[in-house]
Amino acid sequence: MRSALSPPAVIRRFGSSIALLLAAASPSAAQSACTVGATGEQLLGRSTGLSGSITTLSFEGMGLASGTSVTTPFTQGGVTIDLQGAFAGAGLLYFPSSGFAMYNYGGGAIANPEVAMTFTGPTRAAAFQFATDAGQATFKAWSGGSVVGTIAATFPRVDNLSNACWWGFEFASTSFDRLTIALKPNEGSTLAFGFDNLQVPIVSTVPEP
Repeated sequence: MRSALSPPAVIRRFGSSIALLLAAASPSAAQSACTVGATGEQLLGRSTGLSGSITTLSFEGMGLASGTSVTTPFTQGGVTIDLQGAFAGAGLLYFPSSGFAMYNYGGGAIANPEVAMTFTGPTRAAAFQFATDAGQATFKAWSGGSVVGTIAATFPRVDNLSNACWWGFEFASTSFDRLTIALKPNEGSTLAFGFDNLQVPIVSTVPEP
């Protein structure tokens, strides 16, 4: 079941002052809606995710208690990813249509500064909804050990809990096999962040004659 306006218990342990508020990004000023859009191959806080034929990993059915570290690959909709540094948690209202989400902290008092999502095969696009405490977030797309795309954004606290913006990459020709999310919190903030509804394109295969 989703929480109305409060985060799951593992988040509340950090105190009410670090409750995950809706992330709206701007390099210079706070925004109350997803209006940044896309710049080239970067998806910057836009109100919709990927278009076309996609698979969405909502992380339902993981069978993990809230606050549990994710230690095994997860498959949904034919897509398998391996999460590093992630913890399961109850979904929040600004992750629509989800009763489950991923976070960078669990039952302890220390949050992981980075979470990685590794795909079993290369993809040219991926998008996810993201919410965080105030700070500087960096999203990176990797191919093997090389960075092929980087997004750096400032996330202020805003009061709109109606939705979370979409972030990610959509390349025309470049492929990647791993995404990382890292947060440098503002003074007085925490490392807390969460993400959900990971979208990847459906790759159609044509059988050999």
